[in-house]
Amino acid sequence: MIEQTLRELLEDKVDLDIEGIDRLYLNAYQPRLQTGGGVVGFFREHRGAQVASTTLMAPMSKDFVSQIYAFAKQHGIDVVHFQKGQRKDEVTLQQLKEFGETEGVLYIGVAQEKFAGFRVRKKVSEHTGTSFPWLYRSTMMCNQYYFYVVDEDFGPLFIKFSSYFPYTARICLNGHEYAKRQLDKAGIVYEALDNGVRTCAEPARLQQILDELNEGKIEAVVRKWFARLPHPFSPADRAAGYRYDVSILQAEFARTQVFDRPLSGRHLFEEVIRENIDLGRLEKISQDCQLGEAMFDQVNRPQVVDGQPASALGFGDPRVMALFQALCLFMLLPQGFRNATLRSHVAPLMGESSEDYTPGRMTYDLRRLRLHGVIIKIPGTHRYEVTDEGIRICLFLTKVHVRVIRPGFSQLMDGCPKAPNRAIANTMRQLDRSMEQLIDQAKLAA
Repeated sequence: MIEQTLRELLEDKVDLDIEGIDRLYLNAYQPRLQTGGGVVGFFREHRGAQVASTTLMAPMSKDFVSQIYAFAKQHGIDVVHFQKGQRKDEVTLQQLKEFGETEGVLYIGVAQEKFAGFRVRKKVSEHTGTSFPWLYRSTMMCNQYYFYVVDEDFGPLFIKFSSYFPYTARICLNGHEYAKRQLDKAGIVYEALDNGVRTCAEPARLQQILDELNEGKIEAVVRKWFARLPHPFSPADRAAGYRYDVSILQAEFARTQVFDRPLSGRHLFEEVIRENIDLGRLEKISQDCQLGEAMFDQVNRPQVVDGQPASALGFGDPRVMALFQALCLFMLLPQGFRNATLRSHVAPLMGESSEDYTPGRMTYDLRRLRLHGVIIKIPGTHRYEVTDEGIRICLFLTKVHVRVIRPGFSQLMDGCPKAPNRAIANTMRQLDRSMEQLIDQAKLAA
């Protein structure tokens, strides 16, 4: 059997290679109702109440829950009260088997969960001595209502409403289900996985579909179902600006690589194990390791290559570490990467926008990375790839910086009380005391 490297396996044996959004967990909230002052304004200025109190919230909650049950009865929708430890996915899969429509509400689930709402306590004015109600944030248990729906464009998803003021909502979408629905509409043949696609007659079109899943489409499907489902805020509330804003709580992205046959996948894992089997064994680490002093100097000091000067890639420099960290994402790409692709990853790692980290600055960095031997330009293209030596440099220096230097300094300094390991700081204090004693003894002897 001819052994192949990891790169060769990924280049020659992968039939389908796509990437995009896997799951999105969104937060829907009313920004004007996130503080006690905002809640007071809602009840006093908008609804005309004399005093803002949690007693005013109860009728809203009761009305919202009544709307939910009336909606379920009107449309013949089951209301399922989840039991402790019951898996919601299993209930949903069973409901999906019995659902024959292209779009609609599967069922409504109810579960008691923790929720951040508002409570009232009495406070006394320092100036007048009179008491007054004070709204404050607090965690409580309340019913959460899960609307499990099937969307024509996004497939199965759910929207969860809290039944207590300010009625925060959560939305869970699946990018792979969105892609399957679009393939169905386009008449493109594919083989589905539980959470993904195994084969596709037009992989380039599938990748385009995943790339086109943007904030506009996501916002549209959320607003669509908000308009169809029971809503905790009245039309008058929404007309006055009390509408939901949507933000991302959690985003998961996936890259699907399907091998031409199971044996190729096995070869990949065997090669990964073979290349890392000695990792962590002291007897396999020499006193002059591969990334020795000469290589460190090659990267960390200015170089002149064929008469072309290249500034240093200084270890610890934020811009350099951002470059190394970003390059770790492109190590196994068979087609390499472009200026714009790498720039879009480096900029946020430096805490800058793509507009601030200009293409000219990226070109400058690509030049010095190339002259230091970290990357090479693919002949006849505007693409680059990481060299074998560059892979080791980027991985090693990134891991040392992230896993050793930064946490090490947090453990070293007394000013970081939440450091995960206080032993280093304690030892340094003991060293300081010993040095002070030695100095004092030296003064006495003198």
